Amino acid sequence: QARLPALPTALPCSRGQPPDRPSRAHAGRRRRRVKMMDGPPKTAGSGGNDPGNVTYQFKGEDHTLGNALRYMLMKNPDVDFAGYTVPHPSEPYMNVRVQTHEGVKADDCVKEGLANISSVCDHVLKTYNKAVKKHAKQQQGS
Repeated sequence: QARLPALPTALPCSRGQPPDRPSRAHAGRRRRRVKMMDGPPKTAGSGGNDPGNVTYQFKGEDHTLGNALRYMLMKNPDVDFAGYTVPHPSEPYMNVRVQTHEGVKADDCVKEGLANISSVCDHVLKTYNKAVKKHAKQQQGS
């Protein structure tokens, strides 16, 4: 069977590079903040500290949250770029890269994206519970 090549889901500089060590090809880029969700933010790269250009590192998360968050972030008109990567399946990390328009904080966009995911999950659960009750009622009436 022929295997299809994997599609890139993040910036080229994140391929195989830990988030605190930028590749040589993009060494002149702006400084990016790397935020561990269970610890303080770390900084990487060189240049100024830009709140609209951030890489977040989630511990214990994988493609499930990464793809949903990327999708919600890209629906936000203030977001220029959003991508995620899981560096290696045996490592419990997922990196999310967010770049926003000038004057918009990436933190605010990520919080909004996570809140949107939560509200979608609430809606799906509510719709499912209604369908289960309707089905149970129909089964009792038959």
